Amino acid sequence: MTPYHHSHHKPSDDMPAFLRRLRQLKPFLAPLGVIIVIIGIILTVQQVQRLQEVRKGAFAGGAKLLMTSDADNNEIKEGNDFTVNVLLDTQDNDVTAADITILYPKDNIELTSVDLGSFLPGHLSAPVIQNGQVNFALARNPEVSVTGAGVLATLRFTALTKSADPLQITFGPTTDVTATENPETNIIDTATPLSVRVKASSVVNGSSLLFESSKTTVAPNEEFTVTTILDPKGRQITGAEIRMKYPADKIDVIDVVEKDLLPLPLQKDLTSTPGTAVFAVASSTSQSATTSGEIAVFTLRAKATASGSVPITFSTATKVSELGELDLNVVGEMTGISVTVAGGPLSPVPSTTTPTITPTRAPSPTVSVSPTPIVYKATLNGDQEVPPVTTQASGTAYLYLYPDRKAKITVRFSNLGSPQELAHIHGPAPIGSNTSPLFNLPVGAFTDYPITLTAAQVLQLTNELWYVNLHTQNFGNGEIRGQFALSNEDPNLTPSPPVGEPTNTPFPTATPQATSMVVSIKIPTIGSIGAETNPVNTSRSVNIEMYQGTVLARTVSGTLAYDGTVFKGNVNVGAGFESGSYILKTKLSNTLRKNLGTYTVNTNIILPVATMIMGDTIDDNKLNIFDYNVLISCYEARAGTDDCKNEKDLADLNDSGSVDSTDYNILIRSFEDQIIGD
Repeated sequence: MTPYHHSHHKPSDDMPAFLRRLRQLKPFLAPLGVIIVIIGIILTVQQVQRLQEVRKGAFAGGAKLLMTSDADNNEIKEGNDFTVNVLLDTQDNDVTAADITILYPKDNIELTSVDLGSFLPGHLSAPVIQNGQVNFALARNPEVSVTGAGVLATLRFTALTKSADPLQITFGPTTDVTATENPETNIIDTATPLSVRVKASSVVNGSSLLFESSKTTVAPNEEFTVTTILDPKGRQITGAEIRMKYPADKIDVIDVVEKDLLPLPLQKDLTSTPGTAVFAVASSTSQSATTSGEIAVFTLRAKATASGSVPITFSTATKVSELGELDLNVVGEMTGISVTVAGGPLSPVPSTTTPTITPTRAPSPTVSVSPTPIVYKATLNGDQEVPPVTTQASGTAYLYLYPDRKAKITVRFSNLGSPQELAHIHGPAPIGSNTSPLFNLPVGAFTDYPITLTAAQVLQLTNELWYVNLHTQNFGNGEIRGQFALSNEDPNLTPSPPVGEPTNTPFPTATPQATSMVVSIKIPTIGSIGAETNPVNTSRSVNIEMYQGTVLARTVSGTLAYDGTVFKGNVNVGAGFESGSYILKTKLSNTLRKNLGTYTVNTNIILPVATMIMGDTIDDNKLNIFDYNVLISCYEARAGTDDCKNEKDLADLNDSGSVDSTDYNILIRSFEDQIIGD
């Protein structure tokens, strides 16, 4: 038998050499390819991480970015609003511009508005909100340095759905801050994210709301009405804050009126936020809403260019309050509608992408680069007080502003009707309006008193939003006042003091360790004509918050005693703090927070009388239907029931010992004055 021989194929001699070598390398090519792919993946991941990572420690000694929230413990209930301040601390860098991108989880929270701050007053591009992020760019005035800390923007969010884990609001990877010393370098050292948590509203079988339209189809420019209907679902409803969402490019909201079921209007805002209309209504003091019915009727108009389907829905920030539940939102199901605009021009399918807003630049103040100061003059008289004061007194004030934002103040006056007690620069406010003080001034006539302005304050002064006010014993709110305006007078000519006037009364000199504040709080419901003159509580605890920019540097406390008109007392600042300029704010247990102004805290100071806005019974620095709900739950005979839940002292706004029609009227007036504290 012939054995079987296995024959091996040999490459022909005429095969090219490079093919023979390639064939020899074949066993190694597959692993090499895998290695190349792995290296590519690693490099790609590193690149993505680098792009996603907010710079930290990228520029030693650089600027710091951070965010703060007004929510207690950064926790928000579903449907509630909260605000986030975007802060910049320059760390002594002379910042020129900031390009900010904020990322947020859009499925859990909705960004409803962005207010740009004045720390960098030049607005290079308006906020653009798109797909869970917002971008805006700011710059300083080229002639004014920007150092220190301040608010770049305030973001207002609505909590949509609860989250098991904390939600992160972060700075995007393209966020940049530049400075004079390093114009081509991103000088961010750290950018700290904000962690918030959305909690369930804890409502089972909540009251329902629905919209009903008078028409299902409308023509362009045609008006129609949308009625809000409440079903209490067995609850005793005391109020509702309706937040209607609509496409602002297709619909205008013209007006809204209340209905008998909740007959008391508390808040009406149809224009502040395009695409959102807000209307708050409440029950009477004696009768909550327990049956289904209409609570509001909105009048709307289709725009001339509108066409197609138009959704009209409830914002998740809509609130309903129930007797005895104090600050619990008891809203349940909310049902919107859709209206068709027929006969209008053809329009493309609506995009879910927010359109880019055309960048605009805010005007910057004109600041002289010459050593010669810019002169501002104020002519003081009683006619400019708000309300006007009848007096023979008159005066003149000069402010000399230098390029480094330092200024000198000179004040002269005569014929005051009673001894002078205080003097201030107030702002920002136009002629005919009152606002809090910015700077203490010496008592008496004086020359060249020094102050230092921020960039934002220079802009206010340039826009003539500062005034001088002299306070006397007979006129505690001011006897003569004058608005600063640009003057062409020679700054080298110092006005001569009137005959008989004192030259200058300086502030008391004291070390920071001995610094104290004389605090006077006016509660308009106590001690005024027609108000309570014998309050139950003749002393009150007070906290004074001391801010450097937007950073809370210290909180000091004291006790104020009622003197028949105001609550007055001494608050010791204590030792161990940095003397300098501070923004001072105060808040009592059932008032909105009050900005007292900016003061140099390195000596004993007497603060002007602060008049508080009453009614913040749930202590969140806002007025809304929940504050009204606390008052109604403790009204008259309800004060001793489970509905009140021991909140009577907070609802007793005039401290008379009972919650009655006087407290009711006080709260209604407060809604008319101001609904968010300073």
